[in-house]
Amino acid sequence: VLLSWFPNLDWSNPVLATVSSITDPYLNAFRGLIPPLGGLDLSAIIAFITLSLAQGLLGSLSASLPSGGLGF
Repeated sequence: VLLSWFPNLDWSNPVLATVSSITDPYLNAFRGLIPPLGGLDLSAIIAFITLSLAQGLLGSLSASLPSGGLGF
């Protein structure tokens, strides 16, 4: 998110290129929904909210599963 606020960064830097290659596939799914407003990429906010909701949903599902049901 912070890196998107600095458009003049040198993306050929190996660290920035690695971070971008890891995060861009996920963020690109949301960039199609919300275009940049005034140069700010707000799609990352939706991506964080989606991850948080998924984490909460998976956490509540795992808590509701019976433990030790297979006898292990």
